[in-house]
Amino acid sequence: MIDEQKSCIQPHHRSCLAIVYIPPAIGPGAPSDHRQLHHEYAQEEHPWRWGWQQDMVTVLDEDLDWTGPAADRPGFQRLGRMIAEGCVGLVCVAALCHLSRSRTMLLAFLQACRHAGTLVAVNGRLIDLARFPANDYTQRLYQLTAAYYRDLTHLFEEVDRLLEDSD
Repeated sequence: MIDEQKSCIQPHHRSCLAIVYIPPAIGPGAPSDHRQLHHEYAQEEHPWRWGWQQDMVTVLDEDLDWTGPAADRPGFQRLGRMIAEGCVGLVCVAALCHLSRSRTMLLAFLQACRHAGTLVAVNGRLIDLARFPANDYTQRLYQLTAAYYRDLTHLFEEVDRLLEDSD
């Protein structure tokens, strides 16, 4: 069942794939952080709750063991191609910073989503960039990147705590 908050999801979105993007493991010991990994995979539940058929929800986790910038990640590249081809109605991530640590790459990704009419869900919160007029869109991107940097700062603080705990 779709609640009123999810009214930005249109039938054409559900006729396309919902992609749950699992980012590379980040930080020391990250592959063994089962809670975080479980949280990443749990993003798959959102599209089902919002009306996507099970066979239209795909988990893209081929970058899980990858290192390096987003532009070099095969899964991230594939996701970008699929968005450009109009095959993706929704991209789900646990945190915006999981798409890219590069502000330029993140903005380019969000621009591609806006152009294709692809929705983005961050930890179950839908973002429909296409509904903003051009001038509001720019302001919204700045808000999203501010949230991105808060997420990234939180991530680095968490890594610091893990390092301190391991000493």
